[in-house]
Amino acid sequence: MFHLDQFLRLSSLKSAIFIRMKKIIFGSLAGIATSFVVNMGIVMIAMFTGTEAFRSVDPNDAEAFIEAMNSMTAADYMWPLAAHFLGIFSGLLVARILCKTSRAPLYIVVGFHMLATILNLMQIPHPTWFAVVDVMGALAIAFAFLSLKKQKN
Repeated sequence: MFHLDQFLRLSSLKSAIFIRMKKIIFGSLAGIATSFVVNMGIVMIAMFTGTEAFRSVDPNDAEAFIEAMNSMTAADYMWPLAAHFLGIFSGLLVARILCKTSRAPLYIVVGFHMLATILNLMQIPHPTWFAVVDVMGALAIAFAFLSLKKQKN
């Protein structure tokens, strides 16, 4: 026979699990969105205020974009590196703030950001040094965040 106290314990357990899952999902989505907004915001700032290689290119014209990428100097690549590093850092920070009880949102944000980084490197031609620094730098930021201990509430 199922008693009322058993039902109440089961109900409160389901509610606690549901609340925790909502925090994980919301933290993941907010972290991913923040990561991509910060990344694209810095890239757009670079296109308006950066060097001539950035300002003269139409991002909708693939051939012109590839030609501009070939004429860029190493200093011109610092904007995309800063965008990627600050994007992943901000996404991880938002995910950690919103979900302090689980590291799952951090893994999800890192996974999405690394997938986007790899797709970017495959679609747009980059120098080899840029690809290595971009992937290793993003992973270093991710591992630094993941190595932080959980705070006790």
